[in-house]
Parts: sequence; structure tokens; C-alpha cells
Amino acid sequence: MRKTAVGQGNTEWILQQITTEYLRKSDLHYAIAIEGEWGSGKTRFLKTRLEEELHKEGIDLKIVYVSLFGISDSNDLYRRIMAAMLPLDDPNGNKRSRAFQYILKLLSRAASEGLAFFRIFPKVNFSIDPELFTSLFLPRKHLLILDDTERRSANCDDLSLFGAVNDLVENKGVKTILVSNSFSPKCAETDGAHGPKKSPDARGFDSEVREKLVWRCLRFKPSLEDIAKSVFADPADGQDRIDIIVQAARMANCGNVRAFLKSKSFIEDLLAADKNYPGDAARKNRQSALQELISFALLICLGKKPAKPEKPDYASDDIPGIFRLQNQNERYARFSSFGCFNDYFGDSNGPSSTQLPEEYISYLERWYPQNDDTISMSELTNQLSFIESLTDSQASSMMEELCSLVAKKNFSAEYIPKALTTYFALAEIGFEGSLDDRAFVDCCSEVISKDGGSVYEDLDRALKIGQSGPCKDAMDRLREEALTARERKMADTSQISPDDPECGEKLGELIQNVAKANPARLTDIDPEFLARIFSASKPMGQSRIQESFKQCGLYLQCQDNEQIIKWLRSLVDNLESTSTDKTGTMRKRWTISTINNILGNKD
Repeated sequence: MRKTAVGQGNTEWILQQITTEYLRKSDLHYAIAIEGEWGSGKTRFLKTRLEEELHKEGIDLKIVYVSLFGISDSNDLYRRIMAAMLPLDDPNGNKRSRAFQYILKLLSRAASEGLAFFRIFPKVNFSIDPELFTSLFLPRKHLLILDDTERRSANCDDLSLFGAVNDLVENKGVKTILVSNSFSPKCAETDGAHGPKKSPDARGFDSEVREKLVWRCLRFKPSLEDIAKSVFADPADGQDRIDIIVQAARMANCGNVRAFLKSKSFIEDLLAADKNYPGDAARKNRQSALQELISFALLICLGKKPAKPEKPDYASDDIPGIFRLQNQNERYARFSSFGCFNDYFGDSNGPSSTQLPEEYISYLERWYPQNDDTISMSELTNQLSFIESLTDSQASSMMEELCSLVAKKNFSAEYIPKALTTYFALAEIGFEGSLDDRAFVDCCSEVISKDGGSVYEDLDRALKIGQSGPCKDAMDRLREEALTARERKMADTSQISPDDPECGEKLGELIQNVAKANPARLTDIDPEFLARIFSASKPMGQSRIQESFKQCGLYLQCQDNEQIIKWLRSLVDNLESTSTDKTGTMRKRWTISTINNILGNKD
């Protein structure tokens, strides 16, 4: 058997190898094999593309497609080949008559006369031997495709089965293609430390049978663009949409055609919703949102949908670990916020394309708030990398545009470090804009206040990289303002509702996180609101709130702050006046006792 050939992700190459290198060479009395990953689209490709290619190349062969799923021996094989060849789809149900008519057409004139009485007596109990039928008729202008090779019966008589295949190929001259997920360890040559890796799907008869039977094994590995174009033949807006689907597939690491087909209805409805999108969201943001949502859909169809991450016990100084957890949580939150996934892929009454546009708009507004000003800021500040190549006219125009964008205060705060660096770099070499230093920084300060301080780390990293002079002073000031804004946002309870079944757990986590970051910010939490959430919480939620005070007690004891003491006392008063059931009263007493212990140490 020749060494495995790889098609470089080019399905046209596979077709060329089948037609030119195999079917046109009558002296090759071997089979060829096509191997590819499960779900890569091998069967679909052969059924939809090969017949068209044979016609285009003028090759007069009729495809006989047979699945080896559950097959046991050569007798099973012959029966399936005969069934595939006989036209048993008569709409009037007269299958015997149609089968006989087909056989008579295939036989020679003499044989036809010998069996002519069956036309007169069609109800005679006539039995056709499948092996004889296959031997007589299959070699006559047929191409045999044997699919699901690795899915034959666990008790399959391999020597009988593949001995029959070998007889058809070598002695009868039948052109044959064997299709499998992992046809052979020798075919499935993947690089390993000590040579080709053995396929886990190998069935243990390679050396005895396949060396004689298979001439070449073609590795079927279509490109993502090939897959997307085969499933979405004419998507809205053509190639742009194909590019979005391909990028989404890369994000999901999905080359599985079945996943594409399962998600096809959702993807088409989503693309239609975007095409008719009534808002003014930046085009780049919409593309990013589409890619993300399509990647989620593909992951669902692969059985790998995003799951809620487990919270590791990070050390307080493990900033990368904390960031990773934040990113995982955000990813899960994005996935969970799109309710239409359950309509299309979950247990429901079926997909509702009428709801999808509204869900899509909501998703964009929540997760992709960046507008054209933000994108313009990104493009503008990136030009700083090429400041040495700017002319005076270009630099002056750049400063003017930058000040105009900052004055509108409508860009994402994450670009503030770059905006500051760009502004002061241009100002240092003598360029002036419509904003002076103070006005420029004040505008950035307002953006930080609205943003909630998420830019703190970006400013901190920018300072560590190295800044000096007015730029450093501005970043120092804005970094402190970002920290204050973030702590204020961290203590924000507006996202916690008494109607939420997990409101107690969420409030307990918020209390603990705020205490670790800045205990003084706990006083931003309204004691009356906290008591109301405690009353509305389930037992686990009430216990979580009590536990949060146990955990943050050390932080509070270290704070000699009259405002914290006043806040704790008010909290006790509000809890005591809150009505709960009997077991809730017990948990309330424990929580009040925990808070009093903190107050006792402080008083």
C-alpha cells in the first residue's frame, strides 16, 4: 500500500485523485481509502460532489453506495450491494416486478428469453443469489463506495468480508472506495515522537488484509471555508458572511460538518437578524458578536457548550489567575444571556426566529457597547507606533481628531492609556489641540467615572512600563480615580434582586469581595437592603451571608473606622427588625452574633 496522501484541506484535490489517478487507470486492481475525522463530511462530500465530478470528467460510472454499519460477513455485503443496485422505489409498491424488470434489462438477450416466463408468472417464488447477482452486474460500469468501514459488527468475520471485497476489486475489476473515520494505522499517519501514531479506531486486521487490498489512502481534511461554503451555499452578503462563519468555527475549533448542519437554521436566522439590524452599532462590533454567537452554537452541537467555571482558591496576589477566572465567568455570562440557544438546541417547542432579532439587539447592547468613536480611537491611537514617519500635517490632524474624540467622552475607557500617551507625545513636540492638558485629563476622568473603573489595571500597567512628566502625573491621578470608581461599582447591589433564588449567595460573595478589596466600601451597601435580601433568601443564601461576615471579620477588625462601626450597628438593627420563618430566625440570630463579635472586638 502506498503512503498516505494528504489533500492539504483541498476537496478539489481529493476529487482529482479519485478521477484522474484512480478511476482512469484500468490496470489498478486495488481499492482506495478515504479517511477523515468523524463528522468531517466524508459521506456528504462523496454523495454530493463525486457524481457531479464524474459527469464533468466524462467518466461513465454509476455510484453504488453501501454502508458497512453492523455488517457481519460477505453474505451481508452481497445482500446490501444487491439492495443498493435494485430500483425498489416503485411508487405503486410493485417491488418484485421492478426488480425483475431491472434484472432482465441487465441480462443478455439469451438470458432474457430464458427468464421471460417471469413476466407472465410474476408471483413465482423466485430467489436471486446476492453473490451471483453482484458478480454478474456490479463490474458493469459501477463505482462501489463502502462507507462506515470501522462501524461493522463487533463480531464481524473480517476475512470473509474483506475477502469478498478483495475478490470484487482484484478479480472482478470493481473500482472501490473504502470510507472510514480511521481506516488504518498505516493510513492514519500522524506525527508522533516515535513514528506514526496508531489510530484508536483500528480493528486489528491491518497487516493480513489491507496491505493487499488498499492502494492509496487519501486523507480527507476539508478547510473550514470548504465546509462553510458546502453548508451555506449562498448566505446573505456572500463572502463576508462565509468569513464570519469561518472565524467562528476557528474560535470553536470546529471542523465538524454535522455541527455545521445542526446549527444551520440558527446561523441563517442570526445572519438574517443582523442584515435587518435597525440600530447603529459599529459594523466591527456586529461582526464580533456574530462570530461569538455562531461559535457558541457550534460548541453546543459539538457537546462542548460553555459551562459555569468552578471558582478556584486563588491567592490574593494571583492577578493572572483572577483575570482568567473573570474572563471565564464573562464568557459563561455571555453564553447564558442569549436565551434563543435553548429555543434552537434545547428542550422546547422548537426554534422561534421571531424572537431572535430582539435577543440579538439585546446581546449587542449588553456585550458590545463600543461605538464608532471607540473604533476611531483605536485606529487613531495605533498610529502612534508610526509617529516617526508622520509629517507635520499628519501629526497636527491627528492631534485635532484625538481632542475631538476625547471631548465627546463617548469612547471606551480601555483606550485612555493610549489616548494619554498619544496626546502628551504630540504635545511634547509642539502640537496643540482644542483641549489643553487639564481639559483633556478631565474628559478622561468623566469616561472613567461612567465606566466604573475597569481601566485601572490598564493604567497601572502603562505606568509600570514607564511614563514621565505630565503624562505620568495624569496617569497617576486617573489610576486613583479608576480604583475609587471600581470599588464603588464593586459595592453596587443593583444587580441583586430579592426575586432572584440565588440573591443570598450573590450578596454574600459581594460582601466578601468588597471587604478584601477595600472594607470601607462596605458602607456603600444599604443595611436595609442587606436585611431585605437576607429575609428573601433561601436557607443556603442566608448561611452564605453569615459566612461572608465570618470571612471578612479579620478585614473589618483591622479598620479603625467610625463609619464602619456605625454601618455594622445599623445592619444589626435592620436584621433584628426583619421578619423570617422559624429556621430563618435561627440563622438570623447566628448572623447577628457574628456581626456582634466583630463589633465587640472593635468596641
